[in-house]
Amino acid sequence: ACMLSHLYWMMIGRVRASAGPPPSIMLIDTPMYYMGPMWRFMMALDIGATLCVARRYSLSGMLDRLIDHKIEFSLVTNPVAKLPDTPRFRQTNLLWLTTYGLSKDLHEGLESRFGVPVREIYGMTEIGAGMFMPLEDRRMVGSGSCGLPAPFRKCRIVADGCDVAEGGE
Repeated sequence: ACMLSHLYWMMIGRVRASAGPPPSIMLIDTPMYYMGPMWRFMMALDIGATLCVARRYSLSGMLDRLIDHKIEFSLVTNPVAKLPDTPRFRQTNLLWLTTYGLSKDLHEGLESRFGVPVREIYGMTEIGAGMFMPLEDRRMVGSGSCGLPAPFRKCRIVADGCDVAEGGE
């Protein structure tokens, strides 16, 4: 088990809330036993947003949820990026989206489809938010990068026990 403090949850909500414009309505559509929905819950508490909590995840119903409930922020994944394109994607009230592990070849198309920034994040239950792509920085879109160190984090890339030089592979 990973024991997480009250401060941990408060900080993850604050860090994620500072990553983009504050939405007034957010979607949680995955089980609450995972950290993703929990940080969105804490983010909503931090900014005073309304949460739309789905009874269960539905890939086929996601677009309907986004439109019907006027969602302004959500998390999307590879399966969402692979949905057939339709003009309905541009009928949402989204301000921005976040993702993790998105295939780099799907990133640009997902942003174009929704017409809003989609930014990569990386974290673990044990550390919370570790890395993120700044909303205003388009250089990393489609790069496969999970971004820059999140506030209060230091990151490094290690290969074969040695730090990788900046710009190295």
